[in-house]
Amino acid sequence: MFPTRSVRSAILIAVVGLACPMSLRTADAEEAARPVPQEVQPESAPVPVERLFRDYLGAREDARRLGEERAANLQRLTDLTQQVHQVQGKYTTEVRPVRSELGQARAKLAICNRVLAAREPPRPVLIKVPSPPLDKNAQQGWQNRRDQIEAENRAIEEHYKRDLEAFHRYQDQARNEKTSLEQRIKELDAQLAALETRQTSEQTPLLVELRALREAQSNLTQQIGAAMSRARTLADALRRAPEDQRLRRGICEWEGTFYPVDELRRILDDLKAARDRDRAELKAKAEADGRTLPEDWRHPKQNTLDALHSLIEQATSASK
Repeated sequence: MFPTRSVRSAILIAVVGLACPMSLRTADAEEAARPVPQEVQPESAPVPVERLFRDYLGAREDARRLGEERAANLQRLTDLTQQVHQVQGKYTTEVRPVRSELGQARAKLAICNRVLAAREPPRPVLIKVPSPPLDKNAQQGWQNRRDQIEAENRAIEEHYKRDLEAFHRYQDQARNEKTSLEQRIKELDAQLAALETRQTSEQTPLLVELRALREAQSNLTQQIGAAMSRARTLADALRRAPEDQRLRRGICEWEGTFYPVDELRRILDDLKAARDRDRAELKAKAEADGRTLPEDWRHPKQNTLDALHSLIEQATSASK
């Protein structure tokens, strides 16, 4: 019977130790005392299968746990985004009528300012009455013309008086409206400021949490990638171990993933239960239609069930 690798290594060390100076033996002892690196590399010294599998399950569990945490973060991100949109929608709904009224008030105020900036209507230039004629025969014609001019001047003055009264009336009205409009504009500006302040106070903590969650999501994605990469490295190392050694220790590879045999038994039980439920449902439906379920009916996943059952049997036999 040939010595195992560990025995051969011990013999070789002993022989070299006898043949080499003390300094070399001391160096070898220091080298042997160095801790074994945690990362499994193809060129590293052999690592026990049990340890490889334990580290593999730990890496897979880390990836699963981090994945659940990332999913929870993603749900929280979705909820926060909806809350931000709700706050924005509430603000938009409430601010719209205020801005509309504010725009109307400012437009009216601009009209008032234009009215107040207007000048009084200029005094009209009256028609000058011509001098009386020296000829007495033309006296009657002159009088008629004078009466006509005086009537026209009175009409001009009446029209000017009405324009002046309207001007002062509009001025007074604009002055009064300007005061009320300026007060209302101040109130509307205050309402807008209050709405903006409330929106900021409601949105700021949400946005801060959103930024933090996005950073956490990025970190979790990197951590999941690292855990999955480590699991793949460990899986490759496990595949290099002989299958009979893995099966003897209850380590089974199923669909590219390594499981403890007990976990595969639970998976098989779940698959069998699902198969039995499907069969019962199909049988009941067939009987309701006046048919019978064929005796040779096979579940679509029966081949998977059989292969998994066979793998478990191999692991059970190897462990005996």
